[in-house]
Amino acid sequence: MIKDRELIEKEIDERELVELAKDLVSIPSENPPGDEERVSKVLIKWLHKIGFDVKTYTPKEKRVNVIGVLRGKRKEGGKTLIWNGHTDVVPAGDLNLWTHPPFEPRIVAGKLYARGSVDMKGAIASVLEGIAAIQRAGIKLNGSFVLQAVADEEVMSHFGMEYLVNNGLVQGDAAIIGEPTGLKIEIAERGIVWPRITTHGVQAHASMPELGINAIEKMSRLVPKLQAMKFKALQHPLLGKPTINVGTIGGGTKVNIVPDRCIIDVDRRTIPGETSNDVLGEIRKITEELKKEDAELDVEIELVDYAEPSEISPNEEIVKISENAVELVCGKRPKLRGMPGATDARFLINQCNIPSVILGPGNTEQAHTANEFVEIGELVKASKIYALIAAEFLG
Repeated sequence: MIKDRELIEKEIDERELVELAKDLVSIPSENPPGDEERVSKVLIKWLHKIGFDVKTYTPKEKRVNVIGVLRGKRKEGGKTLIWNGHTDVVPAGDLNLWTHPPFEPRIVAGKLYARGSVDMKGAIASVLEGIAAIQRAGIKLNGSFVLQAVADEEVMSHFGMEYLVNNGLVQGDAAIIGEPTGLKIEIAERGIVWPRITTHGVQAHASMPELGINAIEKMSRLVPKLQAMKFKALQHPLLGKPTINVGTIGGGTKVNIVPDRCIIDVDRRTIPGETSNDVLGEIRKITEELKKEDAELDVEIELVDYAEPSEISPNEEIVKISENAVELVCGKRPKLRGMPGATDARFLINQCNIPSVILGPGNTEQAHTANEFVEIGELVKASKIYALIAAEFLG
């Protein structure tokens, strides 16, 4: 690997890497509404340039998934390494909060500022530059390197990885997910459960509230019970405890009408071993306890969406190779961690049985913020790391 490192580092072109990253982030691909078509065309051009065979899958208009395959010299029996990243980004939000327009990339003090720079188009540029460097260095891979540039990750991946997995379009021996980790290695991630809870009441004139049942008042008793959940019995060595957050609330029709309905959306992050049914059951338990105190409480609970938690063994080959590559490039052996959010790793691990590490440039705390940025130095390091992993795993 050390020999490969020397060859690869000579061929990493920082200027080319930055220009590609700027090209990618300059194309809006906000989700919602969801449109990865234009950015996918830029990727396809680059993939063809460096020798990939490319296919696209479009489950819905403008929701484009790009799959590039670079086949090594060994045509039969070689391993397959997947690199997975998403081309959609969260909306830019209030433009007044941005120092520079979010889709006009700027480089300031060694940082690339733009929506999607850290989450996660910068990482896509890094892996493409890394593979280009392998080829310029004359390193011949034995197996196949697959790049998945997928849609819809920011909104639960229904038109992205979920579609690809459900249609049998994902095969591999190991995978890297390029989400921002500060070039640390993450081998576990939380899941998501999104319950929607509705309290029902009875409308009445606000001057005679005793004739109605106030649904907002009923909800006001439930919300503190949810937020007070401590999860004392649940703990994961890398992910810690589960979390819960009441994210939205709405109710009522008019100020002078007793509201007959109140709705909240809840974000519940799960750890391996928990299921969506577990989460709904614990919420029902809380509401049943409240009903004992208030017979008028009428609650409806529905599951809006969910993503399963996932984890792999620290002894997997892809973990060990990734540790070695990060240590070579960054000078320090990384401590294995867990991802507090959810990524497309869950599909690869849970549905496809493909051991997958989450490893990418940039700080997760920069994701989804105004003035999002990634350091150019980390993009360069990521290129080297991805190339070393590919050279070793497919050597």
